[in-house]
Amino acid sequence: MVYEEQPLALLGSIDSASTHLAEQVVAKANLPLVSPVATDRTATLAGVPWIFACAPSDDAIAGALVEAVQAERRDTPGRLALLHATDHASRMTASAIRRAFSRSGRLPDYQFQAAPGAPELTRTLTALVEARPAVVVAIAGVEDAARWLTAVQAALPEASLYGGPEAGRHRFRELAGATAEAVRFPELVPPSPEDPDWVRFRDEFVAARGHPPDHAAVLTYDATRLLIEAILRAGPNRARIREQLILLSPWRGLGGEIRFDHTGQNTRAGLRWVTFAEQRRATSPRRRRKAALKRSHSMRSATSKAPDERAAFGVRALQRRFVVAPASRDLRNPLRP
Repeated sequence: MVYEEQPLALLGSIDSASTHLAEQVVAKANLPLVSPVATDRTATLAGVPWIFACAPSDDAIAGALVEAVQAERRDTPGRLALLHATDHASRMTASAIRRAFSRSGRLPDYQFQAAPGAPELTRTLTALVEARPAVVVAIAGVEDAARWLTAVQAALPEASLYGGPEAGRHRFRELAGATAEAVRFPELVPPSPEDPDWVRFRDEFVAARGHPPDHAAVLTYDATRLLIEAILRAGPNRARIREQLILLSPWRGLGGEIRFDHTGQNTRAGLRWVTFAEQRRATSPRRRRKAALKRSHSMRSATSKAPDERAAFGVRALQRRFVVAPASRDLRNPLRP
């Protein structure tokens, strides 16, 4: 596809492992790649200057996890168990977590790993029950994380449960059921009920899909808008598109600020570990009404010369449907309705 259709840029992939595979192609093709959801820091550290990661890194996730666990267990520390899958994304996140806990002066007391899709966890559950940890951190894909954490909660109902980024996905909530309400996960996209654009996106997403958008949906939307803006500014030229992606940073999206470092990694930190209940309270109708009232007062006091933040970050109204023209075509506008 890259060499036959000659795209201007790529958007993706769906996870860190696929992004690593794609970087081998874009490195040779000199093709910009914007990743919405990959958190693996090594993707941008591979020395490929064409990759940009919009999600916070595993290091930011791990640092916030240490702070969350320490805050919760300050009075009664207890034991900590780390359970992770052996796929690439899970291993990288687990490695970042171990490094973060090591820097804090305390490694996990127990560490377990299992192959993705492993049907039998009897040994692991038996070892966990014998150890009786106060905190269990499970890092795995959506299906495995839902199955593992459900089993852990049944075996250790008093343990505090923490999941990785996949535990914040809507699919995890569907699979884990009631267990999902007890699991804390990194909030890669903080809700912004005071932002009318965020509220509009959320309401339209709910109307279309029947459930609120998770971090993957919001980050993909932001990455798409950012890439389209870079194409509109640069025209049908891959090198100039890459330059515009750099120049547009920092860029304010619905999911927060995207600020690329010299490797193309979003440097946003200060993440929270939350539950689904805490996210619902943050976007409750009462809070939204208060935010709307606050906006109304702000608009009355603002002068007519107040700067437009969206314009300052180069955000334009985009068409709902578009086609990206191949780079080999000489078009004035690389996006056509």
